[in-house]
Amino acid sequence: MNNSYDFHVGFQPFQLKPPADVPKGIEQYKWTLEECERIGARSISLMPNLLPSSPTRSTLTEMADMAKEKDVTLILYPFTVWGLAGLPLQVDGWGQLGFLVGASKPGDIPNAASARSGVETDIKMAEILGSEIFCSGYGHLNIETSRYNKEFPFSEQKKFIVANLKEMAKMLDGTNITFAYENHCDFIGKEIASIIEEVGSPHVMSLYDFGNAAVVCADPMEDVEYLAPYTVAAHFKDFKVVMNPHKTKENPDMPMVLAGCYLGDGFIDFEKILQAIIDKAPNPKGMALLAEPAFQKPVGDEKQMDRDEFHRKVTRQYVSKMLEIVQKF
Repeated sequence: MNNSYDFHVGFQPFQLKPPADVPKGIEQYKWTLEECERIGARSISLMPNLLPSSPTRSTLTEMADMAKEKDVTLILYPFTVWGLAGLPLQVDGWGQLGFLVGASKPGDIPNAASARSGVETDIKMAEILGSEIFCSGYGHLNIETSRYNKEFPFSEQKKFIVANLKEMAKMLDGTNITFAYENHCDFIGKEIASIIEEVGSPHVMSLYDFGNAAVVCADPMEDVEYLAPYTVAAHFKDFKVVMNPHKTKENPDMPMVLAGCYLGDGFIDFEKILQAIIDKAPNPKGMALLAEPAFQKPVGDEKQMDRDEFHRKVTRQYVSKMLEIVQKF
């Protein structure tokens, strides 16, 4: 059907990085937009390395014009969102986010004013850049910020998440920006959906990562039933099931584990998920679909290729395959 829904296939620039000799800031931004044109991509996340250190309105307007010329959708990350409610952190692992809001360890109370100032800056940037999607996940790729933390269970983490997202919703009221909350290797679709429902704002919806459900032992094809009605953007990720490389006669348990792979080599049914999004999402037309492979360089494989170049290769394969898939809709 030749992509009749006008899906904006794109990629994450932290995986398809500019070469090391390209200066950070506007030059890396230009290179990334040129890469979009080379491979047919139409959406990217605007990561910090693509921004000048002190962006002015003039610079941002120039960046917006360049993106418009290439027909590229920009997605922004408001990194301070989880400090908006001023609730004490319950777990470690907040890293740079904690630094930005003055909290780095359990019990620290984020500076809500600093968090709000950060989001206000992001809103102003988004309005100049013409970006209508914010994105962020809560989980930090560890057990402490997941449903498997018995000391800080989902019911308690949910209170923290909902409180902050309600503050985000208030800040976005009156704008055309939607905060797309990502399932980030932390909770299953039903749990994420319950958070969005409790926030109860059209400004807080879902960025559905097709593969992250599998990391928390859920079926991505089941999670989409919960998340599709709220989905405003998506990440493409594929996994395959392989024999556990650590399995031996002495340690025979856990015969299978997940492994990242080239798009299409795994078990995720992308056409089924996209159809569910088309059927249930509030507005699938023009939705940004970003390649985000979780495919580490195999040990001993492709020895002549460095890690960054390997990730560029994989991401380009993802974009190419995604462009094939969306042509069916």
